[in-house]
Amino acid sequence: MSHDAEHPPLVRGGHPEPPPISSRSWWKDPDEPPGLWDNPKNVDRLLYAFYAALVILVAMDAVIHRHIYHPWEALFGFHAWYGFAACWILVVIAKQMRNVLMRGEDYYDVD
Repeated sequence: MSHDAEHPPLVRGGHPEPPPISSRSWWKDPDEPPGLWDNPKNVDRLLYAFYAALVILVAMDAVIHRHIYHPWEALFGFHAWYGFAACWILVVIAKQMRNVLMRGEDYYDVD
């Protein structure tokens, strides 16, 4: 039985050989033209725009009048720090949950 290009050759254990880590061409059609985000310069531009928006939004905290409900909301950049801390805590909790909830590699293997 021969293997096509669509089906990678099987290795020991009947599993397909994994693609090389450095190459991402295994998931993209070679005939497809390059997309907008395939150019690293475009990705860098997006990140710079994102960082500029963050700086502008935090700087606007000094200019815009806010209706505060708690005294700590009056601190400069409170909402930015609060959002960052909340996301960081979610990541830490998710990592710990993974250790508790994760099953073994061979959980679904049938002997």
